[in-house]
Amino acid sequence: MGCGISRCTESPQDFPKIRPKKNKKVDRRISKSQNKTQIDEKEQEALDQAKQLINFKQILDQDIEFQQIKALDVKDLRSQANTVKNLDIFQKKIEEISGQNFTDDEFPPNQKSLTRDLSYMPEAQQYKWTRAQEIYPDKQVKIFQGKIEPNDIKQGALGDCYFLSALSVLAERENLIEKLFVSKEVNQEGVYGIVMCIDGEFQEILVDDWIPTTKDGKICFSRSNQKDLDKFGFELWVLLLEKAYAKVYKGYNQIVSGLTGNAIRDLTGAPAVYLECKNGPDEMWDFLKFHELKGHMLTAGTTKLENQTEEQDTGKGIVSGHAYAILQVREVERSGVERIIQLRNPWGKKEWNGDWSDKSSKWTEELKRQLYFTDEDDGIFWIKVEDFVKQFHYVTANYVKESYQYDSIKIPTKKNHSILLKFNIKEDNTHAFLEITQKDSRHFESKDKYNYSYARILCCSGDFQEWIGDNEGKERNISLEGTFKKGTYIAWIDISDQHKKFDADFIIVSSYSDKQVQFSQQYEYKKENELQILDQMLICQPSQNEELVKIFEEDDKIARYQGQAGGYIYFQLVNNSTKGSIYKSIIQMVGKQNIQIMHPYNNDKEVKIKLKPKEVKIVKYTVKDNNKQAQKYRFKYLEIIEEGYDQLVQKAKELSKRICNILLK
Repeated sequence: MGCGISRCTESPQDFPKIRPKKNKKVDRRISKSQNKTQIDEKEQEALDQAKQLINFKQILDQDIEFQQIKALDVKDLRSQANTVKNLDIFQKKIEEISGQNFTDDEFPPNQKSLTRDLSYMPEAQQYKWTRAQEIYPDKQVKIFQGKIEPNDIKQGALGDCYFLSALSVLAERENLIEKLFVSKEVNQEGVYGIVMCIDGEFQEILVDDWIPTTKDGKICFSRSNQKDLDKFGFELWVLLLEKAYAKVYKGYNQIVSGLTGNAIRDLTGAPAVYLECKNGPDEMWDFLKFHELKGHMLTAGTTKLENQTEEQDTGKGIVSGHAYAILQVREVERSGVERIIQLRNPWGKKEWNGDWSDKSSKWTEELKRQLYFTDEDDGIFWIKVEDFVKQFHYVTANYVKESYQYDSIKIPTKKNHSILLKFNIKEDNTHAFLEITQKDSRHFESKDKYNYSYARILCCSGDFQEWIGDNEGKERNISLEGTFKKGTYIAWIDISDQHKKFDADFIIVSSYSDKQVQFSQQYEYKKENELQILDQMLICQPSQNEELVKIFEEDDKIARYQGQAGGYIYFQLVNNSTKGSIYKSIIQMVGKQNIQIMHPYNNDKEVKIKLKPKEVKIVKYTVKDNNKQAQKYRFKYLEIIEEGYDQLVQKAKELSKRICNILLK
């Protein structure tokens, strides 16, 4: 069974990444072994003095004008705290139309709700809309018929296997599906409220029960995989969730093809991380074992074949351009230890036919018993990790944790592309993800050529003393992970102007955490102080590599630090000399690509620096926003330490004394 579309899953360049938390800070140390303790102490002293020289606390206290943003209401949504827009629209609609059939004017049962362009879905001309109650008029209709199970899901003629695979892994914990529904009962009005996290905000989506069907009344798209309608009735939850997702993006065709990680995030708020299979079987196995142990949700995607127009069997039973749910991973004894992975195809059939498939001779009766093996064409199969990395393209892990809280704040980006956001952590040892979300590209037609803006986020404590983390990229979601102490923190967010060409002049900043995170203020600050604040954030980052730190032998109170964070490359140059030494340097960039120097400097190729005692300077470069092209650069340094006035006077005195002694002799 094919979907009749080019692919179900997205290409690898769309993969978002989470910058992991740094559990251990790296001391800023130089590579010399001799007198190392002494040098480390001097280096730290120099760094501390440098931070004092740049009095950013005073800048914040005196010069920054900030505006309170009205706090968003945070409501408890069935045992999970979420910030939800329009949570009561379902109840209001029921009261408004009591006893009447509901037809949604925002997503009406017409051709435009199927596709905006018939060239993408020509078969839409043959479809009609039928109310759920009329599809099987003699059957009982319910949202849920008994226990929710992953096998309930059956894909139809729409290429949204990524979304259905997301539903199937959520269905392993049925309460995650149940909480998406404001009401879990069928009503005579045919109106339903669905809760999803769209563009970074939880909101309630109202849908009616008009369903696309063929001319002979068969459901066109996804539905419950029910084999005994007479016994169990007609179940609605799969097709209602699919319809709500289609409504958000104004058409069923708009939800064709995607990433399972994005879909699970839209259903739960949980961030995702991806690993490509080209990393090899060992790294893949470690990734799978780690995330399975943590209870995270795992899915996998295959590559689209060259010139492929619809999903195809690769010859081994694996479908190209397709998404699968990962159910479990196990190590088994069979002529040595073998590592095997269990997956589910959302089609409900079409399985791997190599080693560890249903017909494989690898299976012993004991292993069948241990792993509850069944030989059925149900889309569920096992495959060893070595074959998996050859057949599949990537794996996704979503950090779904049912006890975690979700909070968000919407920030306009019309005036400024740089935002300094303040938030509070209420308790020590708070584990949290911070995430930037841009408006989803599905809101736009392909001809619009909408691209995600280049975005970055850096985070540190409010006093600039503790670094949390950073991330950057051109994806819908940019995340960083950290463990926070109680206190106030700031996040520097920078986003390019690309999205402003469209109706997308906002971002959502959200937290996904085990304890409360409270977004409280958005700073508005004078432009001249903007880069100074960024400087202070960058220099609180621990050194990433001791080879990027230099303490000068001529005067160990002079130092050069190099670092990189959030798409910025920076040098911190410190002169805390007590001898009056002057530091002079020429920093040259060689073979640069996609790198640009930042204000107050304007020469990308060469920067000249002169530091008198008690002076500090920061030189910054930024990654350019041009479609993820590689950043290449190399630096050369021409550096001298000149003796200061006091040193010259002292030398003159010593020379004069020697001359006098010679003359007296």
